[in-house]
Amino acid sequence: MLRPAVVLLGRATAPQAQIELPFPCVWVVPWSRADGVSPLQNTLTLTAITTDDELLGSLAEDGSISNLRIGGTPTHHMRPGLPHDGHIAEFLMKSKSVLR
Repeated sequence: MLRPAVVLLGRATAPQAQIELPFPCVWVVPWSRADGVSPLQNTLTLTAITTDDELLGSLAEDGSISNLRIGGTPTHHMRPGLPHDGHIAEFLMKSKSVLR
């Protein structure tokens, strides 16, 4: 049986963080403002544990981040009506979910 994987990486720019796997997994990376938002881009679901509204605004506006979770919102949680992968809105426009 394949179980979910939790992988702790040493730096935000580690190339492994850009890999999508066909089973539940999470990459945990240290991040600082000096790293910039580049290592956080091209993400299916990003969890940001911060109260930095400037950073959160930048992440919410970034078109390469499909879903943004702020704080302790579980990555599997989805409220009814919010866009998600495969949602009809994907055919009409780029959609994004932001949960706080």
